[in-house]
Amino acid sequence: MKILLFFTAIHTSIATLNQIQDQIDQLTKSTQEKIFNTLLLSSSRNDPKDTGDNWC
Repeated sequence: MKILLFFTAIHTSIATLNQIQDQIDQLTKSTQEKIFNTLLLSSSRNDPKDTGDNWC
């Protein structure tokens, strides 16, 4: 009986670790997308052609 409980506990821990890893992966993807979008917006705002400013 103790062996069964031990393996059940290990299986539960692995499932929990997999869920945590999935959440980390989703957070990482979301963070990467936010950084990428911020960089895109920042670069387009700093482009003299987009702002119409005369840089000569």
